[in-house]
Amino acid sequence: MEKAYFGGGCFWGIENQFRQLKGVVKVRSGYMGDLAKSFDSEDNYSDSASYVEVVELIYDENTITYEKLVKYFFSFHDPTTLNKQGMDIGSQYRSAIFFIDERQKKVASDIIEMLNNSSVFKREIVTTLEKIREFVEAEEYHQNYFSKIGVKMVIKPLKY
Repeated sequence: MEKAYFGGGCFWGIENQFRQLKGVVKVRSGYMGDLAKSFDSEDNYSDSASYVEVVELIYDENTITYEKLVKYFFSFHDPTTLNKQGMDIGSQYRSAIFFIDERQKKVASDIIEMLNNSSVFKREIVTTLEKIREFVEAEEYHQNYFSKIGVKMVIKPLKY
């Protein structure tokens, strides 16, 4: 099993999207960044947060590749808006990929370059590529949130 970390707006939507993929074994919502272990999200919302809302994926590389995960990530959110996804505004909602190793960094970088050289998006991608930092799992009520409240939300991914 492999791990991957993605941020792109509120983690509820990102988690919901990745849960739908065959080969994704587990998805956890959480926070990536400079955090204390006693982190409380209710007290830490700000436009210049030192963390990003992310999802941690555990996936089977024999079923789905990291490349496919990265491409899928770019298909269901807007990677061209800085610190904003829909109504989620602030640096904690920025589009970010946290890489574990140089292979993940290269794959993500190559895909960003390919998308920037295509006509898929009208503006340049602002998704940051960052080395993995401390990951803190979000509070239980955030995990699998849409299922808990009975919302079935599916965003049709872009085709490119």
